[in-house]
Amino acid sequence: MALSKDETIWLENYKLLIEFVMNESKLYWDRYNVFLALNSGLLVALVFLAPRPIFPLLEAISIFGISLGIIWFLIVARASAYIRYWIKKAREIEEDKLQQLSIFKEEEKFRNRIKWYEKAGIIRTALVVPILTSTLWFLIMLWTLTLN
Repeated sequence: MALSKDETIWLENYKLLIEFVMNESKLYWDRYNVFLALNSGLLVALVFLAPRPIFPLLEAISIFGISLGIIWFLIVARASAYIRYWIKKAREIEEDKLQQLSIFKEEEKFRNRIKWYEKAGIIRTALVVPILTSTLWFLIMLWTLTLN
């Protein structure tokens, strides 16, 4: 069955949206890994300096770690919102304009069959790590202040 001109346009829009989701997902994890590596580097620096503490430097590392965690959270929260937005738009096209497509309908059926612990949204769950990281850096900063 040939597609009408409108359906062809909607199909192209749908393909673009799926491409946006894929690209944004890749960028999300690329950014995530950069922030994880930066925090790991700061932690290595802190461990290296801990035996012979230079308190202003330890405090500066902790403050930078807190700032990095906050920035990390804000960036991944925004990226998460974009991903959810593009998926929502693709779902709308599938439901309203191209009913013959069933990618998201099938995904919903699959989601209904999996166990409760497999349903955790990885993007939202991943937002916890920057929060925990900032909290860790805050506790480290308090620790360095008590030693000083």
